[in-house]
Amino acid sequence: MLSEEELIESLQSFADELGRRPTLHEMAQDGPHSSSVYKKYFGTWSTALHEAGFEPSRGKIIKEEDRRDYYSRDYSKNQKIYERDNHKCRVCDTEDSIEVHHIKSRLNIPHDEELDNEDNMITLCKKHHRILEGKWEDTSHERFEELAREYIENEDDATQKTIASF
Repeated sequence: MLSEEELIESLQSFADELGRRPTLHEMAQDGPHSSSVYKKYFGTWSTALHEAGFEPSRGKIIKEEDRRDYYSRDYSKNQKIYERDNHKCRVCDTEDSIEVHHIKSRLNIPHDEELDNEDNMITLCKKHHRILEGKWEDTSHERFEELAREYIENEDDATQKTIASF
């Protein structure tokens, strides 16, 4: 499991590569960890930037004492989900950059025990986590996998048709 210090160091290193502070979009696309990981640990992207020593362009900064109360969770269930899903993305079967995705987001669930219900969690690679965030929030992990595979397959088919038309 990552620590806040490791996330801050990764954010600072990525900023060094870019020569400036990264945007949320850049972090989601090319960063060492998905932007959702930073949001989970720090509450907001602006707070993560602030903690890493950058001036956020906008957004709410959550004080550390408030963040710990509101955003502290037991991440031990994540390990169970990694094991259940064989440490692979349930969409493409890769073992690279695997993250636990909450199907229904924190914004739509008032209590952590519901958020961390195993049926609300699924492993995705970083790429698919970014693409599928916010989709099919009222489904089980099994149904989410079916819909996600179909969605990605259709997206890949559309891309191939576009490429073939050139």
